Amino acid sequence: MLIRRSSAKHGNILPRAWNVLAAIPDQFTYHLDHGKRHPKSAYGNSLRNISSQWLKVFNELEKLYTEHYWEQLDTRFPAMLSEYRGLLYRLNEHFDACYTILRSVCPPDLAKPTQFDTYYLDKAKLPGWKQFRDSIEAYQKNHVGLLVNTQKHSQGELCSIYFHSDTEFRPGYYLQDVLPDGVLGPSAKLHPGSNSAFSFARDLMMHYWWQYRTGDILADTLRIALRVLHNYDLREEPHQGSVDDWITVASKCGDIRPEFFPDEIPKPYPRIFFQPEPQAISFEFPTTARSHRIAEMRVSAYIEVAPRSWTGIWFS
Repeated sequence: MLIRRSSAKHGNILPRAWNVLAAIPDQFTYHLDHGKRHPKSAYGNSLRNISSQWLKVFNELEKLYTEHYWEQLDTRFPAMLSEYRGLLYRLNEHFDACYTILRSVCPPDLAKPTQFDTYYLDKAKLPGWKQFRDSIEAYQKNHVGLLVNTQKHSQGELCSIYFHSDTEFRPGYYLQDVLPDGVLGPSAKLHPGSNSAFSFARDLMMHYWWQYRTGDILADTLRIALRVLHNYDLREEPHQGSVDDWITVASKCGDIRPEFFPDEIPKPYPRIFFQPEPQAISFEFPTTARSHRIAEMRVSAYIEVAPRSWTGIWFS
Protein backbone atom coordinates (compact mmCIF):
# COMPACT_ATOMS: atom_id res chain seq x y z
CA MET A 1 0.00 0.00 0.00
CA LEU A 2 1.33 3.42 -0.98
CA ILE A 3 0.18 6.60 0.76
CA ARG A 4 1.47 9.92 -0.53
CA ARG A 5 0.69 13.47 0.56
CA SER A 6 2.25 16.63 -0.84
CA SER A 7 1.76 20.35 -0.31
CA ALA A 8 1.86 20.89 -4.09
CA LYS A 9 -1.10 18.57 -4.72
CA HIS A 10 -3.03 18.61 -1.45
CA GLY A 11 -2.07 21.95 0.10
CA ASN A 12 -0.44 20.21 3.08
CA ILE A 13 1.05 16.86 4.09
CA LEU A 14 -1.45 16.06 6.84
CA PRO A 15 -3.54 12.86 6.71
CA ARG A 16 -6.31 12.95 4.08
CA ALA A 17 -9.07 13.36 6.66
CA TRP A 18 -7.87 16.94 7.26
CA ASN A 19 -8.88 18.05 3.76
CA VAL A 20 -12.06 15.97 3.69
CA LEU A 21 -13.26 17.43 6.99
CA ALA A 22 -12.67 20.95 5.66
CA ALA A 23 -14.94 20.13 2.70
CA ILE A 24 -18.00 19.03 4.72
CA PRO A 25 -20.84 21.56 4.30
CA ASP A 26 -22.02 23.06 7.57
CA GLN A 27 -25.56 21.76 7.06
CA PHE A 28 -24.27 18.19 7.33
CA THR A 29 -22.64 18.56 10.73
CA TYR A 30 -24.65 18.10 13.93
CA HIS A 31 -21.90 18.63 16.48
CA LEU A 32 -23.84 21.27 18.39
CA ASP A 33 -26.83 18.94 18.74
CA HIS A 34 -24.52 16.33 20.22
CA GLY A 35 -22.66 18.82 22.39
CA LYS A 36 -19.40 18.26 20.52
CA ARG A 37 -16.74 20.55 19.05
CA HIS A 38 -16.63 21.05 15.29
CA PRO A 39 -15.30 17.91 13.53
CA LYS A 40 -12.35 19.71 11.93
CA SER A 41 -11.48 21.31 15.28
CA ALA A 42 -11.64 17.94 17.04
CA TYR A 43 -9.33 16.39 14.44
CA GLY A 44 -6.83 19.26 14.40
CA ASN A 45 -6.67 19.43 18.18
CA SER A 46 -5.92 15.71 18.37
CA LEU A 47 -3.14 15.98 15.78
CA ARG A 48 -1.61 18.91 17.67
CA ASN A 49 -1.60 16.92 20.90
CA ILE A 50 0.00 13.96 19.15
CA SER A 51 2.70 15.98 17.40
CA SER A 52 3.60 17.87 20.57
CA GLN A 53 4.03 14.65 22.52
CA TRP A 54 5.85 12.97 19.63
CA LEU A 55 8.54 15.66 19.74
CA LYS A 56 9.02 15.04 23.47
CA VAL A 57 9.59 11.36 22.69
CA PHE A 58 12.15 12.19 19.99
CA ASN A 59 13.94 14.60 22.34
CA GLU A 60 14.25 11.91 25.01
CA LEU A 61 15.25 9.31 22.43
CA GLU A 62 18.11 11.52 21.25
CA LYS A 63 19.26 11.95 24.84
CA LEU A 64 19.08 8.19 25.31
CA TYR A 65 21.35 7.58 22.32
CA THR A 66 23.74 10.36 23.32
CA GLU A 67 24.07 9.07 26.87
CA HIS A 68 24.70 5.51 25.69
CA TYR A 69 27.32 6.34 23.07
CA TRP A 70 29.17 9.11 24.90
CA GLU A 71 28.87 8.05 28.53
CA GLN A 72 28.05 4.32 28.31
CA LEU A 73 25.08 4.93 30.60
CA ASP A 74 21.38 4.20 30.39
CA THR A 75 19.84 6.36 33.10
CA ARG A 76 17.49 8.15 30.65
CA PHE A 77 15.19 5.16 30.19
CA PRO A 78 12.65 6.14 32.90
CA ALA A 79 12.20 9.59 31.33
CA MET A 80 11.97 8.05 27.87
CA LEU A 81 9.32 5.56 28.93
CA SER A 82 7.35 8.30 30.67
CA GLU A 83 7.18 10.35 27.47
CA TYR A 84 6.44 7.25 25.40
CA ARG A 85 3.56 6.41 27.69
CA GLY A 86 2.22 9.89 27.04
CA LEU A 87 2.46 9.33 23.29
CA LEU A 88 0.58 6.03 23.50
CA TYR A 89 -2.19 7.77 25.43
CA ARG A 90 -2.41 10.53 22.81
CA LEU A 91 -2.50 7.99 19.98
CA ASN A 92 -5.30 6.09 21.67
CA GLU A 93 -7.21 9.31 22.33
CA HIS A 94 -7.01 10.09 18.61
CA PHE A 95 -9.56 7.33 18.03
CA ASP A 96 -11.88 9.03 20.52
CA ALA A 97 -11.61 12.15 18.33
CA CYS A 98 -12.45 10.06 15.27
CA TYR A 99 -15.52 8.63 17.00
CA THR A 100 -16.62 12.14 17.95
CA ILE A 101 -16.22 13.24 14.32
CA LEU A 102 -18.32 10.36 13.01
CA ARG A 103 -21.01 11.03 15.60
CA SER A 104 -21.04 14.68 14.55
CA VAL A 105 -22.23 13.77 11.04
CA CYS A 106 -25.04 11.65 12.49
CA PRO A 107 -28.46 13.34 12.60
CA PRO A 108 -29.29 13.32 16.33
CA ASP A 109 -32.56 11.46 15.85
CA LEU A 110 -30.85 8.30 14.56
CA ALA A 111 -30.43 6.96 18.09
CA LYS A 112 -31.08 7.84 21.72
CA PRO A 113 -28.47 10.12 23.30
CA THR A 114 -25.68 8.37 25.16
CA GLN A 115 -22.42 9.50 26.68
CA PHE A 116 -20.26 7.12 24.68
CA ASP A 117 -19.76 7.85 21.00
CA THR A 118 -19.12 4.23 20.04
CA TYR A 119 -22.39 3.11 21.66
CA TYR A 120 -24.25 5.84 19.83
CA LEU A 121 -22.68 4.92 16.48
CA ASP A 122 -23.57 1.27 17.04
CA LYS A 123 -27.20 2.15 17.70
CA ALA A 124 -27.41 4.78 14.96
CA LYS A 125 -25.92 2.37 12.41
CA LEU A 126 -24.07 5.19 10.69
CA PRO A 127 -23.26 4.09 7.12
CA GLY A 128 -19.61 3.08 7.00
CA TRP A 129 -19.22 2.87 10.77
CA LYS A 130 -18.84 -0.92 10.92
CA GLN A 131 -16.18 -0.86 8.20
CA PHE A 132 -14.30 1.88 10.08
CA ARG A 133 -14.43 -0.02 13.37
CA ASP A 134 -13.31 -3.30 11.78
CA SER A 135 -10.50 -1.66 9.77
CA ILE A 136 -8.81 -0.12 12.82
CA GLU A 137 -9.38 -3.00 15.24
CA ALA A 138 -6.01 -4.71 14.79
CA TYR A 139 -4.18 -1.53 15.73
CA GLN A 140 -6.59 0.30 18.03
CA LYS A 141 -7.85 -2.63 20.07
CA ASN A 142 -5.00 -5.11 19.91
CA HIS A 143 -1.98 -2.81 20.02
CA VAL A 144 -2.17 0.79 21.19
CA GLY A 145 -5.47 0.29 23.02
CA LEU A 146 -4.15 -2.80 24.78
CA LEU A 147 -1.00 -0.94 25.82
CA VAL A 148 -2.97 1.97 27.24
CA ASN A 149 -5.77 0.02 28.91
CA THR A 150 -3.40 -2.43 30.60
CA GLN A 151 -1.52 0.50 32.12
CA LYS A 152 -4.69 2.34 33.11
CA HIS A 153 -6.74 -0.51 34.50
CA SER A 154 -4.40 -3.43 35.27
CA GLN A 155 -1.33 -1.71 36.73
CA GLY A 156 0.73 -2.64 33.67
CA GLU A 157 4.10 -0.94 33.21
CA LEU A 158 6.35 -0.13 30.29
CA CYS A 159 9.79 -1.65 30.88
CA SER A 160 12.97 -0.97 28.95
CA ILE A 161 15.02 -3.44 26.98
CA TYR A 162 17.85 -2.88 24.52
CA PHE A 163 20.28 -4.75 22.31
CA HIS A 164 23.78 -3.35 22.25
CA SER A 165 27.38 -3.92 21.26
CA ASP A 166 30.43 -1.72 20.98
CA THR A 167 29.02 -0.17 17.79
CA GLU A 168 25.23 -0.57 17.98
CA PHE A 169 22.39 0.41 20.29
CA ARG A 170 18.80 -0.67 19.67
CA PRO A 171 16.47 0.48 22.47
CA GLY A 172 12.86 -0.50 23.00
CA TYR A 173 10.32 -1.63 25.56
CA TYR A 174 7.86 -4.28 26.59
CA LEU A 175 4.57 -4.16 28.48
CA GLN A 176 4.94 -5.76 31.88
CA ASP A 177 1.84 -7.57 33.09
CA VAL A 178 0.87 -10.42 35.40
CA LEU A 179 1.44 -13.74 33.65
CA PRO A 180 -0.82 -16.80 34.14
CA ASP A 181 1.51 -18.27 36.78
CA GLY A 182 1.37 -15.04 38.79
CA VAL A 183 4.82 -13.65 38.01
CA LEU A 184 5.49 -10.38 36.23
CA GLY A 185 6.76 -10.41 32.67
CA PRO A 186 6.03 -9.35 29.09
CA SER A 187 2.26 -9.32 28.59
CA ALA A 188 1.01 -12.60 27.17
CA LYS A 189 -1.78 -10.67 25.39
CA LEU A 190 0.67 -8.46 23.52
CA HIS A 191 3.98 -10.32 23.30
CA PRO A 192 3.90 -13.81 21.72
CA GLY A 193 4.98 -16.41 24.25
CA SER A 194 5.68 -13.61 26.74
CA ASN A 195 9.13 -13.58 25.16
CA SER A 196 9.35 -10.57 22.88
CA ALA A 197 9.44 -6.78 22.93
CA PHE A 198 9.16 -3.74 20.64
CA SER A 199 12.03 -1.67 19.31
CA PHE A 200 11.31 2.05 19.39
CA ALA A 201 12.35 2.24 15.74
CA ARG A 202 9.72 -0.11 14.31
CA ASP A 203 7.05 0.88 16.82
CA LEU A 204 7.35 4.59 15.96
CA MET A 205 7.27 3.82 12.23
CA MET A 206 4.11 1.77 12.65
CA HIS A 207 2.43 4.40 14.81
CA TYR A 208 3.13 7.13 12.25
CA TRP A 209 1.90 5.03 9.34
CA TRP A 210 -1.32 4.35 11.24
CA GLN A 211 -1.97 8.09 11.58
CA TYR A 212 -2.17 8.32 7.81
CA ARG A 213 -3.94 5.00 7.35
CA THR A 214 -6.56 6.02 9.93
CA GLY A 215 -6.93 9.37 8.12
CA ASP A 216 -7.68 7.52 4.89
CA ILE A 217 -10.21 5.21 6.55
CA LEU A 218 -11.91 8.15 8.29
CA ALA A 219 -12.11 10.10 5.04
CA ASP A 220 -13.66 7.12 3.24
CA THR A 221 -16.18 6.63 6.05
CA LEU A 222 -17.23 10.28 5.93
CA ARG A 223 -17.76 10.04 2.17
CA ILE A 224 -19.93 6.93 2.62
CA ALA A 225 -21.97 8.55 5.39
CA LEU A 226 -22.73 11.74 3.47
CA ARG A 227 -23.52 9.87 0.27
CA VAL A 228 -26.01 7.56 1.98
CA LEU A 229 -27.54 10.11 4.38
CA HIS A 230 -27.65 13.14 2.10
CA ASN A 231 -26.89 11.89 -1.43
CA TYR A 232 -23.89 14.23 -1.33
CA ASP A 233 -20.59 13.40 -3.01
CA LEU A 234 -17.92 14.59 -0.56
CA ARG A 235 -14.65 15.21 -2.36
CA GLU A 236 -11.21 16.11 -1.12
CA GLU A 237 -10.08 19.55 -2.21
CA PRO A 238 -6.59 21.05 -1.71
CA HIS A 239 -6.69 22.82 1.62
CA GLN A 240 -4.06 25.06 3.16
CA GLY A 241 -3.34 24.50 6.80
CA SER A 242 -0.86 23.14 9.25
CA VAL A 243 -0.55 21.56 12.66
CA ASP A 244 2.14 22.68 15.10
CA ASP A 245 5.25 20.44 14.98
CA TRP A 246 3.78 18.05 12.38
CA ILE A 247 6.46 18.83 9.77
CA THR A 248 9.22 18.31 12.32
CA VAL A 249 7.73 14.99 13.37
CA ALA A 250 7.42 13.95 9.71
CA SER A 251 11.08 14.77 9.12
CA LYS A 252 12.25 12.86 12.20
CA CYS A 253 10.09 9.83 11.37
CA GLY A 254 11.60 9.83 7.89
CA ASP A 255 15.06 9.69 9.46
CA ILE A 256 14.37 6.59 11.59
CA ARG A 257 16.78 3.81 10.67
CA PRO A 258 15.22 0.33 10.37
CA GLU A 259 17.25 -1.09 13.26
CA PHE A 260 14.86 -3.52 14.90
CA PHE A 261 14.95 -6.35 17.41
CA PRO A 262 15.86 -9.83 16.06
CA ASP A 263 12.30 -11.19 15.94
CA GLU A 264 11.07 -8.00 14.23
CA ILE A 265 13.48 -8.20 11.29
CA PRO A 266 11.27 -10.54 9.20
CA LYS A 267 8.13 -8.52 10.00
CA PRO A 268 6.70 -5.94 7.57
CA TYR A 269 7.33 -2.30 8.28
CA PRO A 270 6.51 1.01 6.55
CA ARG A 271 9.25 2.82 4.69
CA ILE A 272 8.80 6.57 5.22
CA PHE A 273 10.07 9.14 2.74
CA PHE A 274 9.97 12.82 3.74
CA GLN A 275 10.78 15.63 1.32
CA PRO A 276 11.27 19.11 2.84
CA GLU A 277 10.89 21.26 -0.29
CA PRO A 278 8.28 21.15 -1.63
CA GLN A 279 6.91 19.33 1.37
CA ALA A 280 5.87 15.77 0.69
CA ILE A 281 5.64 12.49 2.58
CA SER A 282 5.02 8.98 1.35
CA PHE A 283 4.67 5.56 2.94
CA GLU A 284 5.37 2.20 1.38
CA PHE A 285 3.84 -0.56 3.46
CA PRO A 286 4.94 -3.23 3.49
CA THR A 287 8.22 -2.07 2.04
CA THR A 288 10.46 -4.33 -0.01
CA ALA A 289 13.51 -2.75 1.64
CA ARG A 290 15.17 -4.96 4.20
CA SER A 291 15.70 -3.85 7.75
CA HIS A 292 19.25 -3.70 9.06
CA ARG A 293 20.58 -7.08 10.10
CA ILE A 294 21.65 -7.46 13.67
CA ALA A 295 25.18 -8.45 14.65
CA GLU A 296 26.10 -10.35 17.80
CA MET A 297 24.86 -8.27 20.70
CA ARG A 298 24.06 -8.40 24.36
CA VAL A 299 20.56 -7.65 25.59
CA SER A 300 19.76 -5.74 28.76
CA ALA A 301 16.34 -5.30 30.33
CA TYR A 302 15.27 -3.14 33.25
CA ILE A 303 12.48 -3.76 35.70
CA GLU A 304 11.09 -1.28 38.22
CA VAL A 305 11.24 -2.96 41.61
CA ALA A 306 10.46 0.07 43.78
CA PRO A 307 9.59 3.73 43.22
CA ARG A 308 12.58 5.42 41.51
CA SER A 309 14.63 2.24 41.81
CA TRP A 310 15.82 0.39 38.72
CA THR A 311 17.75 -2.81 38.47
CA GLY A 312 19.49 -4.28 35.45
CA ILE A 313 19.09 -7.89 34.37
CA TRP A 314 21.48 -9.39 31.84
CA PHE A 315 20.49 -12.11 29.41
CA SER A 316 22.80 -14.22 27.29
